[in-house]
Amino acid sequence: MSYKTMCKAAVKFAKNCYADNNLSVTGARPGIGGANYYHHPEDPDGALRQYITNGYYGVSYSIPLPDLMEADKKSAVPYDKMLFISKPEEIRDAYKAFQLPEYDEVKEAWKKEKKRCVGHPENRNRCWRLADDKNGSAVHNYVIVDVEYLIGLMEITDCTGGEVAYWLNAVSPVYIHRMVEMPNGQFCDVDGIILPIRADGNKKCLNDKPETKMTFLWGKTASDFVDQSCN
Repeated sequence: MSYKTMCKAAVKFAKNCYADNNLSVTGARPGIGGANYYHHPEDPDGALRQYITNGYYGVSYSIPLPDLMEADKKSAVPYDKMLFISKPEEIRDAYKAFQLPEYDEVKEAWKKEKKRCVGHPENRNRCWRLADDKNGSAVHNYVIVDVEYLIGLMEITDCTGGEVAYWLNAVSPVYIHRMVEMPNGQFCDVDGIILPIRADGNKKCLNDKPETKMTFLWGKTASDFVDQSCN
């Protein structure tokens, strides 16, 4: 991707967030839509960073992006409390690093799933197993996210695959931290976050490998499988 592509995705995401929180909807919170601002704990007093979120995933930019629709309210959500850095050190130490999947792979899988369920979008499998800790423990540790939200998150954080992210367990957010170079040579500090889907460890996900099936050919013997072509 590129900084330009990231900006384009962020503009679209901000507009969608704002539309999802339309004033005409009873109980809506228009301040959460568009591009909001918050104070990052590492920044000087009075400094504000830009963030966008729809409540399921979001992103923060240390240098504001251009052309983003701004929300009606500022700091509608204490976004600093959602950041990885806001967690106590002992909790941060427990988080595990993993690599994000290839963007093209995720996009293609979601494209095929939508095609499979043409006319029946409610039947789509939206689950993507983002990380799974298979260490022989009795406790199955994994995290599953919405595949469409994952695609959106990778777009607004300029991720193409292989970038490092951090996770803890099935019900904890997944974090991405990146430095993205801008056209003027500056680097924008990008913090992404996505919440997991509540699904049990046996849930079939789009990226799970198909189970190996054994077919028994009853009545056959070993000699039946001997190559007879040279006889």
